[in-house]
Amino acid sequence: MLTYTITSSDHCRRLESFLRTLLPSAALGYPRKLIKSGAVKLNATAASPDTFLYLGDTVTVKESSALTALLREDRPALDILYEDDLITIVNKPA
Repeated sequence: MLTYTITSSDHCRRLESFLRTLLPSAALGYPRKLIKSGAVKLNATAASPDTFLYLGDTVTVKESSALTALLREDRPALDILYEDDLITIVNKPA
């Protein structure tokens, strides 16, 4: 089990948003899926993705091989083709 204590920087954020920050390389819906499956507990009880976090709360995440791999990955670098004050063009896979 991975345990995180909420600090002032995460105070008043939603649980799903906190997990997205924790897992930047995960698919957008992965944090919600983790919460709904019961793999994430807030103060040792089940929570919804929209639950707000408060200073001192404890978030516990059940460890898995997929989660461990996501924690080790960094966000992929962007291949920026063009950028100015108004627009950014990014090359991405189809």
